[in-house]
Amino acid sequence: MNNKQMLEIKKIATDKPLIPVILERFSPRHYSSEKIPENDLQIIFEASRWTPSAKNIQPWYFYWTEKGSETFDKLGTALFDFNYWAKEAPVMIVVCVNKPDLSEDNQWHNYMHFDVGQAVAYLTLQAQSMGYYSRQMAGVDTVKAHELLSINADHEVFVVIALGKLGNYEDLKDEMILEKEKMPRVRKDNIASKI
Repeated sequence: MNNKQMLEIKKIATDKPLIPVILERFSPRHYSSEKIPENDLQIIFEASRWTPSAKNIQPWYFYWTEKGSETFDKLGTALFDFNYWAKEAPVMIVVCVNKPDLSEDNQWHNYMHFDVGQAVAYLTLQAQSMGYYSRQMAGVDTVKAHELLSINADHEVFVVIALGKLGNYEDLKDEMILEKEKMPRVRKDNIASKI
């Protein structure tokens, strides 16, 4: 299986004129070891900075680490076993939610996770537009990740994102991952109704 064949499998089946970055995006489990320039990372984070949020609270914060660093290895130990493949990505991002100040008006805190999800979507689409793929993972021991890394006490670890260029699928020897990667992308058809 080569990358061209993989991208063909992952093509979106739609007759709607979606923007290319959405058509091309998918969440791989196979990454190139190619480093991501820090300037590119700053552009990707800048996109998430402009995400809308309830009452403009902006309840997201990101910590990132590069493969080969002590913090990357520590974060790898907090991933659930089935996310072992993420340790090959050149960058992992810890997505955090700012814990609310409960002395403030509480109603806005109900939207924090929604807002963080939007910030991750902005980050993901910006990265994709620059040729970087990402996969968001809930399979992480969030308490362990918080304890092992220098994460602010007011930041709640939410998910981890693997980020990097697409790996060469001809080099992928892990049959279990390859079978998962070959699965076509499917979505529910009926997601909106006029009322």
